Amino acid sequence: MADIFLSYASEERDRVQPLVEALQDEGWSVWWDRQISSGSRWDDVIQRELEAARCVIVVWTSKSVQSDWVKTEAMEGLEREILFPLSLESASIPLAFKRTQARSLEGWSPGKPHPEFDRCIDELRTFLRGTPVVRQVAVTHPTKKRRPTGLIVTIALGIGAAAVAWWWFEFRTPSIQPVEIVPAATRFEIMLPTEERLVAMQGQIEALGRYPPLAFSLDGSRLVYAAAAAGGVSHLYVRDLDRFAAERIPGTEDAELPFFSPDGEWVAFLRGNAVFRTSLDGGNPIEIGKVDYSARGAAWGPNDQIVLGGSNIGLVGLNAQRGNPVQLTQQDSDRGEQYHAWPEILPDGEHVLFTAVTGFGSDLGVYSFATGDWRIIERTSGAAQPRYLDSGHLVFFRNGALFAAPFDLSSMTLSSSETPVLKNVFTGWNAGLDIGYFATSRTGSLVYASGTAATNRLVIVDRSGKATPIPAERGRFGYGPSLSPDGRRLAISNRIRGSSDLWIYELDSKRRVRLTDDDANIYPIWNADGDRLIFSLYATGSSSFDLYSIRADGGTPELLLDREYGQSPLSMSRDGELLAFREDHPINGNDIYLMSLTDKSEPYALVATRAIERDASFSPDARFLAYVSNVSGRDEVYVQEIGTKTTIPVSTDGGRWPRWSKAGNELFYMNGRSMMAAAIDVSLTIQAAEPQKLFEGNYEVWYDVLPDNRFIMLESEPVVLTQLNLVLGWATEFD
Repeated sequence: MADIFLSYASEERDRVQPLVEALQDEGWSVWWDRQISSGSRWDDVIQRELEAARCVIVVWTSKSVQSDWVKTEAMEGLEREILFPLSLESASIPLAFKRTQARSLEGWSPGKPHPEFDRCIDELRTFLRGTPVVRQVAVTHPTKKRRPTGLIVTIALGIGAAAVAWWWFEFRTPSIQPVEIVPAATRFEIMLPTEERLVAMQGQIEALGRYPPLAFSLDGSRLVYAAAAAGGVSHLYVRDLDRFAAERIPGTEDAELPFFSPDGEWVAFLRGNAVFRTSLDGGNPIEIGKVDYSARGAAWGPNDQIVLGGSNIGLVGLNAQRGNPVQLTQQDSDRGEQYHAWPEILPDGEHVLFTAVTGFGSDLGVYSFATGDWRIIERTSGAAQPRYLDSGHLVFFRNGALFAAPFDLSSMTLSSSETPVLKNVFTGWNAGLDIGYFATSRTGSLVYASGTAATNRLVIVDRSGKATPIPAERGRFGYGPSLSPDGRRLAISNRIRGSSDLWIYELDSKRRVRLTDDDANIYPIWNADGDRLIFSLYATGSSSFDLYSIRADGGTPELLLDREYGQSPLSMSRDGELLAFREDHPINGNDIYLMSLTDKSEPYALVATRAIERDASFSPDARFLAYVSNVSGRDEVYVQEIGTKTTIPVSTDGGRWPRWSKAGNELFYMNGRSMMAAAIDVSLTIQAAEPQKLFEGNYEVWYDVLPDNRFIMLESEPVVLTQLNLVLGWATEFD
């Protein structure tokens, strides 16, 4: 018996064979007429296989709609309610089958992305597993001699139903056994409220999605997600699964990274670098503490213990009532680890699963509260975001899909190899790591957003907002672009492997050059002569990002600055004298430093507070430095005169990534998805006019300014996520 009976026009065997192989790769058995042995009667074999199949797939094409055999086989599937129609091209489907919608696979070929094919596989998996599974249960009975069927009929005709019932139970045999009905997983679609969408693509600073915007309570009874209307403020929503609608949680404006308390009565979240908790019974959010960085994942365990993922550091612990964060793990520089993230506290409350991120990819690790030790779990290369289920499975994300493997809690090891259990999970990007938009309950339910990973492209945008694409393929660009001093080349990081590499694009010749292919390389800026790039490199063996330089025509990166904490270059003065860089301090957060490139003197702090400072840019005459600080409670743009304490605010409603016009009389910055401009007057004392919005679009925070004051920008795909997929009892599908 095959799982799938495939019906198609016989003259299209070569065209259909890749589909058969793709279905078999998913683990299903497929019967098609190439399996009919010599000497067999076609109609007998086909009838037998049709009756035995669990699903009938009919492949509609212009040829198959003319085939009587195909229509007969399809009718059998339709009458048994197991028909699953597909179409490889536009064809006039016979009238009897038009009510059963065919999934279009037009343009599909093996190995290439095709959303409809991914949906087809998900639907088939649901279809084939959606009925209750019937399992035989071994039962011991005294052996009885089976009565002949004829005698049964005679007795049934001669005596009443009561006698037949008595006889049947008295003389039954072990071959007549009771069955156990195993409940199947149940799937739902959750549509967000009208005009709302998940905040991951909602004009946030990182348009590729910094955090998965959803969380499940451990018992699977409650779901929380972050959503906002177009251009609006995001909020957290809670959905009790025994109710029809979600409710907005008060006081959660601009909340990110939601996660539940163990009892499901509280939700914690991040706002900026502060951690809050709020009761779902009502009341205002309570600030727990500050972490001085953008946390990568969070989990709340017993004894009010919260574990947060780090930013260029290891895991951090924080008491859920109130307290200062304490570092729990230290990344292993010998393995090239950059940070530890996405923690999952195990049922014993004594161990934490986490993701160890390197310049090449990621692995899963386990940490012990009792000993303070941690180690990498074998056979988890490329895995991220571990989740443990009460079924004894470890679920994790890898390459856009979810995998499951039995996990031994006593030895903290995978008991056997992992199995793919879900494809087409929407993929975001956080600090060099692909992240899946999913959440699980400990009881084995799942919620996720589906879709392909977002990409972006390089465009030139004028002051009116008219965009012209740069002739380059779409990619996963970030940490740039940075224009050369002559405005003819741009440098940028592009993710085409497990981490970021540096590329140079020549705007005139459309030539491109890849400069790095090892470790993690980000934030390129040009030196004053335009013959070298300064950038951040997290090299294997290092404990943080350090400053390096590399020739623009290729070569080996050369170490420029190595300090205890990580650095990222921000801006170079036009005369080549000063370099502004950001240093990531575990106590003070991000601070801005200046260093001389001529006398090699010790760098000194220009702006160093408990607030987060970043995104600095020298004015053309190097008298002023524009930068961003969240000292007011949100990111705003400021300008400080070098060598003095004179500082003025520029933005009035939030701002990031300031860049000067080439004449130095105007300062640009991003506010969400909007490009802003403020006139700057330095004739007497520095003054900034009220900012004006130039244009708005699906643009990320990174950009640079051309000599004619047009902008090189990153335009993101207009992905809008308005639906969540809920699978109750998902773990019952793991074999």
